[in-house]
Amino acid sequence: MGQNLSDGTDEQQAPAVNAGRRFTSSRTGRLYEIGKRLGVGGFGAVYLCHVAGRRTQRFAAKFTFDQPSWVREVYFGELVEGIEGAIQIYDAFPVAKLDRSGRQGFMAVMDLAEGGDLYDFLDQPETQLTETKIVAITRRLLHTLSHLHDGSAVHRDVTPMNVFLDTRGNLLLGDFGIARHRGRGPAVNASKFNYEYCPPEVGHDKWLWSPRQDIWQVGQLMAMMLQHDPRAIIKPGRVRDLGCSPWLAEVIYRSIGPEDERYFSANEMLAALRAKTLALQILPRARPKSIRGMRLVFTAGIPSLPWHQASRLAKKAGAIVLEDVTYGTDLLVIGGQSPAYAAGAAGTKILRALALNEGGARIRTITGVQFQQLV
Repeated sequence: MGQNLSDGTDEQQAPAVNAGRRFTSSRTGRLYEIGKRLGVGGFGAVYLCHVAGRRTQRFAAKFTFDQPSWVREVYFGELVEGIEGAIQIYDAFPVAKLDRSGRQGFMAVMDLAEGGDLYDFLDQPETQLTETKIVAITRRLLHTLSHLHDGSAVHRDVTPMNVFLDTRGNLLLGDFGIARHRGRGPAVNASKFNYEYCPPEVGHDKWLWSPRQDIWQVGQLMAMMLQHDPRAIIKPGRVRDLGCSPWLAEVIYRSIGPEDERYFSANEMLAALRAKTLALQILPRARPKSIRGMRLVFTAGIPSLPWHQASRLAKKAGAIVLEDVTYGTDLLVIGGQSPAYAAGAAGTKILRALALNEGGARIRTITGVQFQQLV
């Protein structure tokens, strides 16, 4: 069963390290002096620290009793070494008798995110982010995440508590304690995750985590930034209420909607943010001379032609009318805009067609006017 990481380490379980205590790295020989505690995470506690005698250069020191999470943190930290959008790890070593409990502990020295985490940043009433800034922040996040996805790995904890800000407001992705390589399979076992920021399919329909679950978390982060609320988990049907540009609403919907319609990886979502294109501009248009034998779907009622009547005319013309878009759909008849459109100018059928085409389908569109001319 999955563990709620927000409860994984509490105040009593976290390593308690006194300010002023010093640790010598068995790896680099540096002597680190510990300062105040900054916070408690899923597997340990984070403290301010500096190299003894160099107080102006400050770092964050993460202490844990959990060796597997420490190993993953260091390993995946090396995987994103040199990436501007990632927290950098500079040193890591075991510590005998870390605190009064006398247990073996582990220490990692990393970037100090002077701007705090995204959760606290969005929780401030005065926080204001423009849409342009939100897109730029997300593109930086996806660029970092792509190094994991390209390496057949997933982060599994892209939450506002693990996304940090430097002094210039640039985003830094950190906390790789539950990141995993997928190996040859499409997903890893979702044994640990944060229930509060978990895609709906995980823990219900399955216990697997793939890049598409990371993408869901990125989409939620975008929605949180647009709403200035780090607790605002949004459902796909409410994306149209975010008040952002239509193309951006479609990108967010694609990232948090049905799993099989989400972007497959960080690179795919990054490409969509760069393109800034509506789904209807991407779907190929058709100019058929007949719809006989065609499998078609209506997105909504055609003006002046009720759906049941349009369906009857289509069947009379030899077409096969489908209720929903599938891989084998030939034509999507673009009707009027429904009040229930998912996002931007696109409804769920349009966005599903776009996702299927990216997977190899050949769904094309015709207008309501074209349809009436063909029947």
